[in-house]
Amino acid sequence: MVQGAYDSEDLIDSWTLTPEDHVRIAGKSRDNRLAFAVLLLFFRANGRFPDVAEIHPSIVALVAQQLGVDTGPIADQAWQGRTGKRHRAEIRILFGFREPTVADGEAMVAWLRDHAVAHSHDPEHLTAALKVHCRSCSIEPPAEKMFVKTLVFVLCSYKKVHM
Repeated sequence: MVQGAYDSEDLIDSWTLTPEDHVRIAGKSRDNRLAFAVLLLFFRANGRFPDVAEIHPSIVALVAQQLGVDTGPIADQAWQGRTGKRHRAEIRILFGFREPTVADGEAMVAWLRDHAVAHSHDPEHLTAALKVHCRSCSIEPPAEKMFVKTLVFVLCSYKKVHM
């Protein structure tokens, strides 16, 4: 889902850098500041990291304006390469999150099976419920492809047991 253009104060607020953010971002190389800022603000609002396609150009422009840097495509290295990995690790630590482990994945499956699937079989509802659960556990949710695989597995397992 691509974040839309600015039409509400809430959306603008979620994409506004704090003074503390500016201090943290100033420590990054000029070429990496924009990517770091976008990752930071998206994670703060969503408890996960975005895919590049999820970020609307107007959001990049707003963040770039706050930083006083040129608007343009975010470099792949700053987004997904080693630099991006360092950025994501720093942001996870900042917010007290961690990457999911295999055990976390098993726990997510069990939680979905035991709690969420009993109330709904709607994939969108289950995805939203799992994201909220991950956020409450301070675990970065799995990537979208893994969500789909997890949901299919849980729904099939639930149907075998309860149908």
